[in-house]
Amino acid sequence: MERGKYKRKENNWKRGDDVIVNSFFGFDYCFCSGDCGNIHCGRNKKSDSYKAMLAWIRKWDGFYSCSDFTSRCRAWRKPKEGDT
Repeated sequence: MERGKYKRKENNWKRGDDVIVNSFFGFDYCFCSGDCGNIHCGRNKKSDSYKAMLAWIRKWDGFYSCSDFTSRCRAWRKPKEGDT
């Protein structure tokens, strides 16, 4: 491996934001409650997967969990100003 190249860290918490793939198992994974600017992560509370999971929960009367992965995730980014 070349020096300086990005190497995926073991136990990185980033997840792809593919609603179809993430819904196959009923969004059976933990979302991140950290304030993150990476909206392309499927764990982000601003992601399309999170929004689809909320709609799925309303329909099927389910529940979900959140944790703060900011200290472990290499994909965490500071949110932009005005990012809600």
